[in-house]
Amino acid sequence: MDSINYKNENWSVTPNDVLYLTKTMQDTGNKCTKVHILKNEVRGKIVEENIESNIFELTLPGGKKSLFCPACKQVENQKNIDKLRTDAITYRRKRETLLVLEKDSVFSDKTLKSASFAEYLEMDSETTAARNSCRIFAKRYLNNEIFNVILTGNSGVGKSHLSMSILNAVNNHANPWKSCLYVSLSRVFILLKDSWDNKESQYTEKYFLELLDSADILVIDDLGAETGASNSIRQASDFTHTVLTSILDGRQDKATIITSNLNIDKLSNMYDERVMDRIFSRAKGNVIEFREAKSYRLHHKESIKNEMGTNE
Repeated sequence: MDSINYKNENWSVTPNDVLYLTKTMQDTGNKCTKVHILKNEVRGKIVEENIESNIFELTLPGGKKSLFCPACKQVENQKNIDKLRTDAITYRRKRETLLVLEKDSVFSDKTLKSASFAEYLEMDSETTAARNSCRIFAKRYLNNEIFNVILTGNSGVGKSHLSMSILNAVNNHANPWKSCLYVSLSRVFILLKDSWDNKESQYTEKYFLELLDSADILVIDDLGAETGASNSIRQASDFTHTVLTSILDGRQDKATIITSNLNIDKLSNMYDERVMDRIFSRAKGNVIEFREAKSYRLHHKESIKNEMGTNE
């Protein structure tokens, strides 16, 4: 029996053609020279098998002749199935990492989604230094370092913008992928408390604790603002401490970035020692305090006034 190599033609059949092709299939008596490695699962293990096959001649609808190797078709089909499986696994992993930032983040200001270092407005030496430091933080995260970052101080100086810029930089360039998540803490507490009366809400305490615990890098934005969202200050304070402690306890081996309009002294007065210890855990040398920088809005108003005065 001879062995021959052949070029498999590009052709496809409909289910109605199968019976017709089977009847016209004729064994040429020649073996296919290609190596056919098929994978099969045997008792939970993948076993590779090299199979041989003869070449068949098919008479296609319309009378055209074509050579056909059943084993080659099996290998081709298996490759297609393997590709579909690999693509599905890749998408799932991507959903669990890269798409977390887009799908699961909780924003109070959705314009922050596209924040970048290039768009950050440097108004003085303090904001310039802050941007440079945050760029370095992003590079360190890309180098797989795990540490916390704290940004505190004046409202409107771009703390949220810088923290989101770090996340976007990591999300776009990390190899291997890292899951990044941004949450406005005040918005989280609003959604969480709404779930108490809305039994259909997914935003339960369990949901948020699992979500915030799972992210490789988490931004907790506007720490302190959540305390004004409760009807009872005493109850809110106790509840806030409980939730924050649970969140921070779950992130002892992960990176967390925290922003707040409150300075460190005011944060220490608002939260107990246990929460503060966790907030500043692994944050030594990574604290940015805005002391002199003015808000974007005030800076913009002053720029307009100066421009008007120049034109008069």
